[in-house]
Order: sequence, then C-alpha cells, then structure tokens
Amino acid sequence: MADRKNLLFVQIQADLYGSSRSLLRLVGALDKKVYNPVVVLSSDGLLKEHLERNGAKVIEVSHVGAVGRWNLFSWQFFLIPYNILKATWRLLRIIRRERIDLVHSNTSIILAAALAARIAKIPHVFHVREIFDEFPLFWKIHRRFISWSSREVICISSAVAGQFPGRPTRIIHNGLEIGSECPVRPDAAKMRKELGLNGALLAGCIGRIKLRRKGQEVLIRAIALLKERGVIINALIVGSPFTGNESHLLQLRELARTLGVAGQVRFVEERPDVWPFYAMMDIFVMPSILPEPLGNVTMEAMAMGLPVIASRGGGSLDLVEEGRSGLLFRPGDSVELADKLAFLHQHPQQRREMGEAGRRRQLAEFSLERCAGRIDDLYRRILHLPLPGSRGQA
Repeated sequence: MADRKNLLFVQIQADLYGSSRSLLRLVGALDKKVYNPVVVLSSDGLLKEHLERNGAKVIEVSHVGAVGRWNLFSWQFFLIPYNILKATWRLLRIIRRERIDLVHSNTSIILAAALAARIAKIPHVFHVREIFDEFPLFWKIHRRFISWSSREVICISSAVAGQFPGRPTRIIHNGLEIGSECPVRPDAAKMRKELGLNGALLAGCIGRIKLRRKGQEVLIRAIALLKERGVIINALIVGSPFTGNESHLLQLRELARTLGVAGQVRFVEERPDVWPFYAMMDIFVMPSILPEPLGNVTMEAMAMGLPVIASRGGGSLDLVEEGRSGLLFRPGDSVELADKLAFLHQHPQQRREMGEAGRRRQLAEFSLERCAGRIDDLYRRILHLPLPGSRGQA
C-alpha cells in the first residue's frame, strides 16, 4: 500500500450532476491497491460523503481558481487573477503535503490546479467536459493554456475534441455501471400514482433547469402541440435551477399553465437517487437548445432501456444512433420534437426495439469498465506503471 500513487482530483460543484457523477464513478472504479485518490472540492455537498464512501480523501477549499459565467460577466471578473493565484498557492500546499504524483482537473474551467502542478513539476491532466461555442474569444486563449499545461487532454466526446483543431487530445466517453447504482428496478407504477400521473405515455427529461439552454421549454411546447392534435402525452421534468436562476422554474410552470398543459406536466426537484424517475418514463427526451458536451443523462436513460429523443448536435451524436437507439431533432424545434414523440406514441414496437438497442449500446460502448480502464491506462503511461496484462497486449 505504501507504493500507491497519490492522485489529486480537483472539482468545483459538490452536487450530483454531470461532472460530479462522472468523477464519483471514476474514483469508485479506481484500483485502490494502485492509487490513493484525494479530491479537492470548493464547497460541501452530497458529493463529499459519496466520495468518502468510495475511498477518497476529501479536502474542502473556498476557491479552486475556476473561471465561469458567474465571474466572467460580473464585477467578480476583476478578482479572477487574485483568486487564481490564491487557489494555486493553496493547491500547491496540498500537492506537497499529500505527496501528490498526478493532478487531474475534472473540468476545463479550473485553472489553478494546472498551474500548481506546473510549479510542483508533476504531470497534470485536463478533463474537458465543456463546449465553448458561446465564448469564442475566451476559448481561443484557453485552449492554448489547456494544451500547454497538460500531459494529456481528455475530451468526453467527438464534439468536445473538435474544439482542438490540430492539437492532440484523447476521446474517452464517460461510463456507467448501472448494476451497482440501480441494483433493483424501482416500482414505477407506485411512483406514477404518487405523482398523480394517469395512464398516458410519459416522456421525461432530467437536468439543470435552465431556459434557452437546457430546453425544458421546448418539451413543454411539444406536449402542448400534441394536445392540439389530440395526442395526450404527459411530461416529467426533473431538476433544479442554479442559485440565482429560480425564476427559470417559475417561468416553466407559467408556460405550462399558459399553454393549457399544466395538468400534463410534473416538476420534481432532482434527488441523489435518479433511477426511480427513469423507471417511470416511457421515453427520455434530451431537449437541450445548446449542444451538450456528451449528456450523462442520455447515457443513463439508455442504460435503463429507454428510447431516446435528443437534440441533434454535441455529444448526442456519439451516443444516439438515429433510428436505431433513438431519434434526433433540430435543437429548439418543438414541432419536430412533437413529431418524434407522436411517432413513438403510435409505434410501441419501435419504442421497445430502440430501448433495447440503446441498452446494448451503453453496455458495449459506454460502460464504466471501459471508461475507467482507458483512464487507468493513461495514468499508468504517465506514471510509468506496468499495464495490466490484458490491456498491455492491446
């Protein structure tokens, strides 16, 4: 055990959304005989206790030197250099105290961890989980920093890797082992009854509540269009807004009332155990207006055997095989989404076949074993550790 390599993971949010869930899964899958995971979080939250259960040491700091919407477009912009320098110094102290061998920034908007690793002269890995279409000038500069400061750059999809033209990256899709996270299928009928949902087909989405980005309003409009056609489909929208965006949820509720489908749309705050919500659904919808880097929730829905309808673009193109494991529609186009929902409503056999195909695809291409194995190989090559026999021969 004394020869284990100490890995430092740096993460911002301590909730249980996309990047946090991916980190939790990776830490849980690491061989603890080889690695000792240490995780720095910038806040307390559900992620901390789950990481500790998975064998990680968790250290909280007030800042990890990240750049995001919250400080790019506010007075906090002027504090960015100070916060990055302060976070770099704190992380450098942690690197030295914990005798860290490799630093892994779990999202690409964390700058201080890369700088601290550079000063400490140890390898650093950037895990790029974002698409920066909204910030072309920032991205033009930032991608140079990412390449300069990293031994390896991991991208979670082809769309994310496409942001690095002419620069080396490694595409490693997120992975999921549903058997360990959802060993027993929840009682869907009981939960539907508790939410007051009738026997109509249920289409659902899970994710942050964010207007003009996550696209929950597109789903509500599609439900209303279908009602006008005489097709009744209920919608389940699971998720919570970021602090400061609470009005987005209120606007979605008002939209459902205005369109006359308030009785068909249920809103539920996301909980740590999301599997019961998937179990309730007949169709999963990823309605994002802006492209998703990958879409963990789409992958989770596929693992649960749900047919998927996703907006065409971003990581969805890696996940969904059009017409086989799901359907794609133009981002923001509620009419096309309504058409796709109507098709699956009218063709239950195709729903079943797409759901089964998606589950097979998730098991084959997006398993946790596959994801963690590829990252383990990457760590071993960087740290000059022997590869396990079967993978070493590949």
